[in-house]
Amino acid sequence: MPTELYVFAHLPSGFVPAGVLELTESAQGVAASSFAYGVGYLERPYAFEVDPVSLSISDKDQVRYKALFPANSLPLFGGIRDAAPDAWGRRVVEAKYKVPANSLPELVYLLEAGSDRVGALDVRSALSAGPSKGVASVQSLQYHELSHR
Repeated sequence: MPTELYVFAHLPSGFVPAGVLELTESAQGVAASSFAYGVGYLERPYAFEVDPVSLSISDKDQVRYKALFPANSLPLFGGIRDAAPDAWGRRVVEAKYKVPANSLPELVYLLEAGSDRVGALDVRSALSAGPSKGVASVQSLQYHELSHR
């Protein structure tokens, strides 16, 4: 059964809902996904493509009110995969949950990345969910001088 997630895009005005992502996962990972742009998002002046390969908005009439699928029968959109944590970030999420490497559903990695991640997309569990801090949110690092004796 697919899980519904909400993709937000960071525009000049802040995060806005861009569309709905449906993920179908199995024990082996993401089995399939689809994405539907929000009609309001398509009308925004600074709207951008969530994935330039599979989710083009050059012809907004072609994508309005439609579920779109990844190109080349891939299970997940490249733009969504890019919004997930990298290998190190995945290890940090796994450490939080105290689980082996690559053992969590992709939706957990997407949700745990937090709104303060690098990039212009944010994935949330509900349309009404506010921005969240990532698992390893670091606001600043103190400088520590190393002395060699």
